[in-house]
Amino acid sequence: MAKITKQHIIKALQQCIDPELRIDIWSLGLIYDIRIKTKDKQTIVDITATLTTPACALGPHILQDITTNVEKISGVKQCNVVITFEPRWTPEKMTEEAKAQLGFL
Repeated sequence: MAKITKQHIIKALQQCIDPELRIDIWSLGLIYDIRIKTKDKQTIVDITATLTTPACALGPHILQDITTNVEKISGVKQCNVVITFEPRWTPEKMTEEAKAQLGFL
């Protein structure tokens, strides 16, 4: 089993598309932290994420999508996602490509 890196996780997160904005959650800047730990030869990934707004009705869908995509990575036993609203998400957190797609540039 190859070592799982942050890049593996990012690639999986880029497959998680915000259903309303049609842009992946990594490019939207919704991922604040990724921690990869190995315990008893099992890889567990802890992700701290946010939503564009606390009232986002699609929050549960996005959380499930994160978990499903990360756990598809060979060798990942479990993915835990914690949602935070500190710091608050702002459009400045998006990649330049996402800003361009949404007309922020």
